[in-house]
Amino acid sequence: MMDLNKIFPLKLRSARRILGLTQKELAVSSGVSHHSIGKYEKGVRLPSSGAMMDLAKALKVEVGYFFSESHYPIEDIEVEYREGFKIGTTDEGFLKLEAQKFLEKYISIEELSESRKDFENPLTHRVVINTSEAEQSAIELRKKLKLGDSPIHNLTDFLDRIGIKVLMLDYGDNFEGFSAWIGKVPLIVVNPSGKVVPRLRFTLAHELAHLVLTIPKGIQGKDREAICDAFAGAFLMPKSVLIDRIGRNRKTISLEELRALQESYGISKQSLGLRLVHCKIIGWNDYHELLQVEDFGNYSKKEESARYFQLLYKLILEETVDREQAQYLSNVSPQDFETRLKQAETIKITVDGNLD
Repeated sequence: MMDLNKIFPLKLRSARRILGLTQKELAVSSGVSHHSIGKYEKGVRLPSSGAMMDLAKALKVEVGYFFSESHYPIEDIEVEYREGFKIGTTDEGFLKLEAQKFLEKYISIEELSESRKDFENPLTHRVVINTSEAEQSAIELRKKLKLGDSPIHNLTDFLDRIGIKVLMLDYGDNFEGFSAWIGKVPLIVVNPSGKVVPRLRFTLAHELAHLVLTIPKGIQGKDREAICDAFAGAFLMPKSVLIDRIGRNRKTISLEELRALQESYGISKQSLGLRLVHCKIIGWNDYHELLQVEDFGNYSKKEESARYFQLLYKLILEETVDREQAQYLSNVSPQDFETRLKQAETIKITVDGNLD
């Protein structure tokens, strides 16, 4: 049974701190007195429904956020950002809050549907200090995940199904992505706005590197990013595939061969070129010539996960949650929620409980 007197103060304080607001600043933006906010956060008393709505609006959360029993504090978590994409405190607070809301809803859906999926990092024993070791780690991870050399056609869905939560969050041009461990839950947040799919896939693989690789604290900045880039390239496009498809000591390589690889493995022209250079199949002059090619191929597959809504539809069909609860858990607008429900075809069947 949820104890609102315990959970509400935690959620209120967490949302306020994530956005970098003092109690006085929240009082100004919400119209709720500083004195009252202090009492709410101490658990001395609960706000009226009107005050709760004012606080929710000021904190950019739904009222239901305060009632969610799942609590994954993210305000003190250090998130890993792509080099060159460090953003301001206000923007970071918003992104963290969106990540927290998504994570708490997702975990609630998993627990209600008894479908909790936890990720165990198979690379915890490896300390990576250079790009060569990063490439070896990518090979090992592929082996541990039983991927072989096959393309990963929907990386978002694959990560989701092994327990790594992925949030696609449109947020302008100054934010690429970040990753963090929230307790024992790995989370990747990426910005799909204006991104072609191969670039999005590389960002996902890069953030995966931040999650699974143990890189010494002394390695920072461009060196750290280079390690994660090397891992991402090798994870998406294994060296063994390049050797098998292209071979060694080639004097010329046809664009058709390269297009076939790009369209199969879903990496950009630049990433493929860098892989060929790092695997010593072509030189830097050839790489720069490759970048000048305009009609290089098209990767047409989508990057999206179906698991979140599959579990939510299950809860709706089994009447575990009502329509209002489902809309809150959906993490989309009411209009988008209704559209998704209409698009979801359902077949009601009777399951014999005696079947093995």
